[in-house]
Amino acid sequence: MPEPCSRLDSRSTIVTGAASGIGRAIADRLAREGASVTIADIDEENGRAVAEAFRRDGHDARFHRTDVTDPEDVRDLVNSTVEQNDGIDVFVNNAGSHFGGDKLHTVSLEDFQRNVDLNLRGTFICSQEAVAHMIEDGGGSLVHIASVAGQFGCWAPAYSAAKGGVIALSRLIATQCGTHGIRSNAICPGIVETDGKEESMSERGGDSLRAEWIKQFPLGRLGRPEDVAAAAAFLASDDASFVSGTELVVDGGSTAGFDHDIEQMAFDIEAVPVPNR
Repeated sequence: MPEPCSRLDSRSTIVTGAASGIGRAIADRLAREGASVTIADIDEENGRAVAEAFRRDGHDARFHRTDVTDPEDVRDLVNSTVEQNDGIDVFVNNAGSHFGGDKLHTVSLEDFQRNVDLNLRGTFICSQEAVAHMIEDGGGSLVHIASVAGQFGCWAPAYSAAKGGVIALSRLIATQCGTHGIRSNAICPGIVETDGKEESMSERGGDSLRAEWIKQFPLGRLGRPEDVAAAAAFLASDDASFVSGTELVVDGGSTAGFDHDIEQMAFDIEAVPVPNR
């Protein structure tokens, strides 16, 4: 990854689920681009450690324990950040996870509700609270971490349904709040190599499963948290000042077309391209 520039100097930002994985990478990228970062997470031990590590590197960072499914927690997070930083410029809705089975008939109602509560309801609660302050200050940027699972039929049904809801909510915020200077966009990552994903792959098939997954990615690798972080920094910055109500897909080309192996067999795509003259 190239070294980031300073597009977010003195911006007040909040990243939920930032104690690890994609959220931590996003918080790190925003901080290295000059932002003041509030790390919001239910994981107090790791969240405080991340904030301390950022401060040792010279960044403006703080931790706030937050359960995004609890409106009072979210209100306290937003109010304390506004009080400390005199406002909120960027809110990244990253907190999320997958619960339960991977097939329709194996998902319990309880697990379906857990997926909706954390991934969709949490995003709604945070967005509603953040937007109220952003409108008072003349605008801001909301970045929601959705998933390619919310765009087409793949993976876990409850998680996919919740992430599809995040995409729809992001568009609605863009249309209803744009006149107040608020931009709202979603990022749809493909498979990203985090500690949690590595653990899941190990349980389900290890290196052989990983190799099969990589075949689905035309760029020949899985995603990295830093890939998503770079996209989030762009959407948070003035470089994206006319970008709102859209989804930025960060998936190495995996959803762009046919299965890579099928294309190779059908169209001989491994052959060296020859100009058509």
